Amino acid sequence: MRAAEEAAFARGVEVEALMDKAGAGVAKTVATFFREPGKCIVFAGKGHNAGDALVAAECLQRVGWKIEVRLAFQEADCSDLVRKKLDSLRRRPLDSPAGTPSRGGGSDVGVMIIEVLEQAAEHLSAAQEAMAAEAYLGTAAPLIILDGLLGLGAKPPLRDPIRAACRCINHLRTTKG
Repeated sequence: MRAAEEAAFARGVEVEALMDKAGAGVAKTVATFFREPGKCIVFAGKGHNAGDALVAAECLQRVGWKIEVRLAFQEADCSDLVRKKLDSLRRRPLDSPAGTPSRGGGSDVGVMIIEVLEQAAEHLSAAQEAMAAEAYLGTAAPLIILDGLLGLGAKPPLRDPIRAACRCINHLRTTKG
């Protein structure tokens, strides 16, 4: 994979263009398996892999998916491209009339961004309770998890906060399938 990436860059392909293509491809694949929109939880690190996942989330959000981004790091610690993709996702209006006014006077664009995963435990618990209630009532929409935590440069062992994010993903997988 690294060789393919380096060859693309040698041909003049920009990092952001490759990121956009990868993210759109992920979203297209998700859409082939899940015809009806649901909820997408993005676990994002601070590098290009996170950017790919955020692009996929934005593509999914355009067709009605509710998006929750769980940043493993402070937003200020993320790469410039990741911050750019986060800003784009925040600003992206829904293409459907489903947007509703938020308490802050803006509109609900179907995106929730939680900075620093370690501070999200309370929100995680509330979200899990809501998903359990939906499943019990038979109203649960599809739930997918996009892992944008680590890329090609990752080296073991896992360290926090990435390790904590992986534990959270594993917990969601075991409790939500």
